[in-house]
Amino acid sequence: MDLTATGLAPLHTALRRLYDEDYALFHRLFAGGRAPLQPALDTVAGLLAERGLAERDGGELRAAVRFHRLGDDLLATDHPGYTGRDRVLYLSDNESLLLARNLPDCTGRRVLDVGAGSGVQAVAARRRGAAAVTSIDISPRAVAMTRFNLALNGLPADDVHLVGLADFTAAAPFDIVVNNPPFVPVPPGTPFMTSGAGGLDGLDFVRLLVDRLPDLLHERGELHLTTLSPGGRHVSEVELLLLGLAGDRPYRLRVREVFGRPCPIAESLAPFKGHADLDAWQAELAERGYTHMHNLLIALTPAAAPAFERSVLTPAVELHPGNKGSTTWDGLHAEIRLALESAR
Repeated sequence: MDLTATGLAPLHTALRRLYDEDYALFHRLFAGGRAPLQPALDTVAGLLAERGLAERDGGELRAAVRFHRLGDDLLATDHPGYTGRDRVLYLSDNESLLLARNLPDCTGRRVLDVGAGSGVQAVAARRRGAAAVTSIDISPRAVAMTRFNLALNGLPADDVHLVGLADFTAAAPFDIVVNNPPFVPVPPGTPFMTSGAGGLDGLDFVRLLVDRLPDLLHERGELHLTTLSPGGRHVSEVELLLLGLAGDRPYRLRVREVFGRPCPIAESLAPFKGHADLDAWQAELAERGYTHMHNLLIALTPAAAPAFERSVLTPAVELHPGNKGSTTWDGLHAEIRLALESAR
């Protein structure tokens, strides 16, 4: 697969034409993974084949990537059939796309995209006027995909770096930090895709992010985050971490429950049945005071006075045609089961 971030304008034009003129065929090829060869595919098929992004298979064209649309932009991710633990995850309405659609006005501001994945947040920040966007990821595949997607949409692709958050050094603090972290609770020794595994309680990466924020974000900067977090019924651990970080400074912490309610811990761990000792795992989380799992969209922003606001996401998440994601806990748990099987 050639994800070189040059010479992509013809591919972008061909993909947009296919999307606009025959969305059903576009969806069949990139969501379903294959479509019958026909004249409408001639141009895009050749351009994709040149880069190993699709191949002819008898009378069909088989896609090796999945393309999504965000506004006027197109973004590639790995196809669901890709089974490597470094899989660049599809864009989902309840996570990556939700975060991208809720980014603030970035006009003239410097943005740090942590855990870039496909680069969707970098693209969204650029479209909201960011003066500069720095993207970092520990996965070479994600770095290549981010550069590819930025260039595909005519955006600068030179500030994308293969580095982990712990080792990243910023030349100056950022105005905005945005992150869709690995947040799935995964017990030690359980194979799971790197972009999703968040450790025993799902918060390994988020804790690192909170530790690094004073170095990365200037004192009037913003954090925008979507994540899972364990906690009690009414408040999550990540909220407590961010409230502690803000301290007495005038920040507004706005938290929205994506699925409308927290999920009992036992239900959240159920997808790992057969992969882990669920009783021991739940007991360890209970010792930490965790009884529920929360799926949250979070914004930490400067304010005239400290404020903490908590609500249910309104309107509720809806799956747009051709997109992936979940609108309920059951749907999210089904996605986790599929990820487990893929990682095996």
